[in-house]
Amino acid sequence: MSRLRALSGGSPGPALGIADDGGGMEELSGHHVSGPEPVGMGPAVVRRVPVRQLLVGIAAAGMAAWALVHTVSGLGSSPAPVELVSGTAMRAPSGSAGSSPLPGVGSVAPVPSPTLVVVHVVGEVRHPGLVRLAAGSRVADAIRAAGGLVAGGGSGALNLARTVGDGEQIVVSHDAPVAPPVSSNTGSGGAAVVDVVDLNTATASDLDALPGVGPVMAARILQWR
Repeated sequence: MSRLRALSGGSPGPALGIADDGGGMEELSGHHVSGPEPVGMGPAVVRRVPVRQLLVGIAAAGMAAWALVHTVSGLGSSPAPVELVSGTAMRAPSGSAGSSPLPGVGSVAPVPSPTLVVVHVVGEVRHPGLVRLAAGSRVADAIRAAGGLVAGGGSGALNLARTVGDGEQIVVSHDAPVAPPVSSNTGSGGAAVVDVVDLNTATASDLDALPGVGPVMAARILQWR
């Protein structure tokens, strides 16, 4: 030991030591130097965080997480862009209000056909005068509505199966003239043009112009009327 001290100049310096089996350090000078303390054996320093700051931090972290999730979900649900194809006509759905026609526009209301007709029955009937019949009635129906034939009366050559028209006059008599046949002229288009002559208002020239009726028959009709 003295030799080592002499080599170091004799001045006291830091003690040199060697490790012993117990984990300590033994100085060469005979003093014991303690080694480093085992880990975890020193005094523990604990830093305490206030509870209010801890709660504020947790709330701020939760709000940030909620904002992030809301932003991501909003970006994912954005509507797809609509593509417009030029030259394609837009059609309204069937059964919608745009496809139904407006009332009174481009439509004509049907004219109801008359359900009753009025005819004038004169001659050998019990109750001559105006009678009302259903549309489509016959001459026989008109005579029946006028009370029928008087005793000894007759209808002569009157066509009982003919359909009567509104405003017509029916003459019932034994010697009632035969109604002239209806003349049909064919026009340039091939359609038949029917000329109807009312015996109650026709003149002598009108009756004479009918086929099968001469001046004598026309005079008899006018005389009887």
